[in-house]
Amino acid sequence: MQQLDGQARPYAQSLVATLKKEGMVHSPLVEAAFEQVPRHAFIDLFFRREIRDRKMHVEEVRPSSFPNVGAWLQAIYTNEPLATACDEESTATSSSSSPAAMAIMLEASELRKGMRVLEIGTGTGYNAALIAAIVGSNHQVFTVEIEADLAAQAQLRLDQVVGLGVTVHTGNGLEGYAPGAPYDRILATGSTSTVPLPWLEQVRAGGIILMNLIGQMGACAFLKIVKKEAGLAAHGRFLSGSEFMELHEVGKYPCRRASLVGQYLARPIAAQQSVTHADFDVSLLWDRRLDFALQLAFPQMSFASAYVKPMCPCLIDVAADTMLLFRPTGDGQWQVEVRGDTQLLERVLTAYHQWVKLGRPDVSAYHLHIDSCGRQVVTLTPSFQWSGTPTWVIYE
Repeated sequence: MQQLDGQARPYAQSLVATLKKEGMVHSPLVEAAFEQVPRHAFIDLFFRREIRDRKMHVEEVRPSSFPNVGAWLQAIYTNEPLATACDEESTATSSSSSPAAMAIMLEASELRKGMRVLEIGTGTGYNAALIAAIVGSNHQVFTVEIEADLAAQAQLRLDQVVGLGVTVHTGNGLEGYAPGAPYDRILATGSTSTVPLPWLEQVRAGGIILMNLIGQMGACAFLKIVKKEAGLAAHGRFLSGSEFMELHEVGKYPCRRASLVGQYLARPIAAQQSVTHADFDVSLLWDRRLDFALQLAFPQMSFASAYVKPMCPCLIDVAADTMLLFRPTGDGQWQVEVRGDTQLLERVLTAYHQWVKLGRPDVSAYHLHIDSCGRQVVTLTPSFQWSGTPTWVIYE
């Protein structure tokens, strides 16, 4: 293992102190990994993105962008995600996750010495290096990266930093990596809308999958799954909200909602209705808790904003082929324009009031149940009832 040099050590120690203070790190193994593995050895550059004049601007940042090495190291050992690749539309396509997010997953997965681990989403290779440091054996760590060039770079860095032995496989992470199975743990550093069945097949009975589940509303949450003895059966609980890019096939990035907005805005208005703050608090559409609840009731609904002077939030439900556009009237009320099924608004209001009546539960109030055939259902804890609203069946 390549150790931190004296110049980088103070910055790594400061990062660890921050993670411990925020309660993200408590295991000695995880703490030691963050102190020993040099993050800067895995990042040659990153991209800063900011909106100026309503346009996204991207700046490539390298060591030469800073006045001295210390400033560069301070930028690297920050508790922030660092975008390491962007496409022509300034969308991040690969990143080094925030150390806090890594720490949450490493701690929750209960890693121990000698465990066999599969990581989905290699990225820079830094997280795989942390895993190798924790389990104490490079040969017990397998990681899958869909982009061939990123996989090659990560393999080179891992060989240089932690030594030979970590297996970097170029392939679709949604399929796992059968040659290395069975695994004690599977950690997915990207998000997906279902638990891929290959992961359930490749983790041993009693093993843990730590992943991020996301719905069309964009509400992403850490999910800890424990595999049962028989078949694909498992039980999962949501830990807290998270922010991870979606896993995808080669060259097939998740659909951007902007294209949907344009399609539905061109349609005629089927109905209009005024809603008050008491009817529906539109500001809560930016609240992860409500977004997560709406994902349960409307699995194909997404949230976006439409620039129609002024900017207006909208809900688009592909299943109902309908857009709900919320236009402010200036008196604390909203005029809702329905483009499509006129019954969708009432269904949304019903789900909203049920969620409010339940006390606006956070993501940690939900559980995932997977039967032996792989059918996946998300429900609230026994203390909550959805009063007739169906549970979220995310796979059949």
